[in-house]
Amino acid sequence: MAVHTVTEAAKLAGVTRRTIYRYIKQGKLSTVVTGSDSAQIETSELLRVFGNLSHPEEYPPDHTKKSLNMSHV
Repeated sequence: MAVHTVTEAAKLAGVTRRTIYRYIKQGKLSTVVTGSDSAQIETSELLRVFGNLSHPEEYPPDHTKKSLNMSHV
């Protein structure tokens, strides 16, 4: 099963990192320890607690395009 960092888990679940840490501390969300000794969250655990997960965009939105405001013309 795939595992995720706290940041990745928060993005997938649509919550803040703080919520993920709080759920871990309260025992609502279980973690696994990987070879790097960092806590990771399995996808199945995120599904159990949060239900459907969002699919983060593969690429960030393009903020280089500027909208034209023609109201002043």
